[in-house]
Amino acid sequence: MYRLIQFFIRNIYVFNFLFLSTLGLYLYFSSNNYHNATLHTSYHEVSGRYYNFSNNLNRYLNLREENRKLLEENKNLRDLTKNAYWKISHTSTQKKDSSFSQSFSFQQAQVVDLSIQKEVNYIMINKGANHGIKPEMGVMHADGVVGVVKDVSANFSTIISLLNKDRFSVLGALQTKGYTGRVSWQPYDAKKLKLYEVPQSSPIKKGDLITTGFASTVFPSGVAIGVVDSIRAQSGELFYDIDLKTSVDFLKLSYVYIIENLQKQEQDSLREAFNQTYTQ
Repeated sequence: MYRLIQFFIRNIYVFNFLFLSTLGLYLYFSSNNYHNATLHTSYHEVSGRYYNFSNNLNRYLNLREENRKLLEENKNLRDLTKNAYWKISHTSTQKKDSSFSQSFSFQQAQVVDLSIQKEVNYIMINKGANHGIKPEMGVMHADGVVGVVKDVSANFSTIISLLNKDRFSVLGALQTKGYTGRVSWQPYDAKKLKLYEVPQSSPIKKGDLITTGFASTVFPSGVAIGVVDSIRAQSGELFYDIDLKTSVDFLKLSYVYIIENLQKQEQDSLREAFNQTYTQ
């Protein structure tokens, strides 16, 4: 103990220098928006490269399983296109919605890291600004909705996944029956969602598929969100208490598709003009 104390005494100037240097750098970056953003982007890029390398190594060691997953995903995509009128190529996918004249482009990306057991969960992918990825783009899997792009660096992006408490929700539609409700996650089961605001007068039943509707400018209509797992009618309440089972298995997520609404800017411009005219 005496030697340890003597060691600290002999090197007190070195420790003071390291402490003050660290404190100075922290204050500098935290008070300077530009450098703070630069540091955040650099960290995002470096961590993305690390996870990408680690993920690629794991995939190399598990090529047989990865090939099986890709074959299964390709089958799901082919099944999805039969009813969605999507044109698929190896590089991109486009959907034209004749009802609203919306066009969507899709770009495949590989998941390099993700979390599923926090209150705020994320997914990191190996595509970024260099590939045309931007914040607020929708993200889906062949099986359904995944989330929305949040932060973007040159070659990587993070996604707010559907598995987020109070941070992300999506408007779900009951297929063929016209009813809609807000879908969000309830921690901490990665396979369960909650569907809100569906009146007890609606004809919803267990096994019904909940999909995205026409109101979204982020996702095309008809993308699966979840399947009704349980319905509870509470006395004195207007709405059902509904649990959904996620269409996407987040535990096995390896590839996603980034969605770009090619007419989003035009739609947002019209919406903003309307709001400025009639809400002031």
